[in-house]
Amino acid sequence: MYLEFEVPDEMQREAIAKTFAAYLLGSQTFDGVRTRDEGVTEYCYGPYRKDEASDAHWQLDHSNNFFLHFDDDTSARIGCRYDWQQPVVQAMLALFQLRYPAKA
Repeated sequence: MYLEFEVPDEMQREAIAKTFAAYLLGSQTFDGVRTRDEGVTEYCYGPYRKDEASDAHWQLDHSNNFFLHFDDDTSARIGCRYDWQQPVVQAMLALFQLRYPAKA
């Protein structure tokens, strides 16, 4: 199950992934922050890039149940592997769209 939305012009993909992860995980998102030797910051609970070479697909949580896919620079999809989690996905998207409304 996916819900599509418009990507705000002023936001980078990583910032959008972090926002959705924070909605989903709350303060736990930042509990396990660590920095690798190369100076790269990692979040132990999410979000994670599905492919280190691309920022088009994100895993939002450590269970790999919630994900974010960017179709292009203007549209994206958020989803979950379980249909019974649809209210959670809808709530996260509603919060995001209230904070970052689409341009008219």
